Amino acid sequence: MAVLKSALILGASGLVGQNLLRLLLLDPRYESVTCLVRRPLGRQHYQDPDNKLRPVVIDFDNLDEYQGYFSVDHVYCCLGTTLKKAGDISAFRKVDFEYVHVAAQLARAQRAGGFVWISSVGANAKSKNYYLRVKGELENAIMRMPQLPNAAA
Repeated sequence: MAVLKSALILGASGLVGQNLLRLLLLDPRYESVTCLVRRPLGRQHYQDPDNKLRPVVIDFDNLDEYQGYFSVDHVYCCLGTTLKKAGDISAFRKVDFEYVHVAAQLARAQRAGGFVWISSVGANAKSKNYYLRVKGELENAIMRMPQLPNAAA
């Protein structure tokens, strides 16, 4: 019998995160799916026939306080916003760079089996476009992390 996997999702209420959550809850290879979220998930976000879901409402400004949740097989970081929703570039950078970078550090520290995050086509740390520059800077920062196996954007 195969060993069942555990997953952690950050950002399960967004477009990508909702779809990932739906897929993981229906995937027989996963026995547990923990979601770190800003606010409670509505039932419209998921169907959980096998009672795998463990949602945890957190303050992402204190993400390091939740490091124990990163001791899983797979960490999926679906955090992201837009410049318009964030309101300004510093708030955008906090979500799209800082939170994701801290999540990668915690995944590494807790020896998660893999870390996957959302980047962007055209991500480039030298881009004149702020959005693409932040995504490129994040890719570079995560890929330079030692001992973070199986990291993929």
